[in-house]
Amino acid sequence: MLTNKTTLKWGAIALMLLGLSSCRTPKDITYFQDIQNGTRIETAPVKEMTVQPDDRLAIMVHSKDPQLASLFNLQTSQQRAVGSQIVNNGNGANQMPTYTVDTYGDIEFPVLGTLHIGGMTRPQVAEYIKKEIMQRNLVKDPTVIVDFYNRTVNVLGEVKAPGKIDINRDRFTVLDAIAEAGDLTIDGRRTNVIVLRQED
Repeated sequence: MLTNKTTLKWGAIALMLLGLSSCRTPKDITYFQDIQNGTRIETAPVKEMTVQPDDRLAIMVHSKDPQLASLFNLQTSQQRAVGSQIVNNGNGANQMPTYTVDTYGDIEFPVLGTLHIGGMTRPQVAEYIKKEIMQRNLVKDPTVIVDFYNRTVNVLGEVKAPGKIDINRDRFTVLDAIAEAGDLTIDGRRTNVIVLRQED
């Protein structure tokens, strides 16, 4: 028959073994383990996103004269029903009309017609449309806003929230994607991250 002292002793040993088996050393969960303090690393220059075929773009033209600007803005059926304001569809997302870039890198833009924007960055597209509007004396003070609407990345595996993540800015890195997915879990192998992407 075990005494209380023996039971307590075996209980303490079991707790210690359980604690040791569940612990991870900081080295296992620390990013950039092989970098010393003060080390400078040369990183590749970040390329800004450019317009590609099948991209969907939201392009909005604003002006001091809203009626003039409205000539250049697509409207959804909901917007036509309530005016020029963007309508919320109930789940928090805005119903923003978009342009789909064709295989030649072109879009059909109201009033201006066919515009070739393939290979341009967002600021370049905005500046190009602004110049076209001004050179044709259509609006004196246009402001053009351009956003990508279908750029996403899939993060799978040992992260807190796996799934599809919207790329909501031009300079979006692998670390940004992991952070948006809630970081790797305690079981995630930080030495085994694979990046798959299509080029050209």
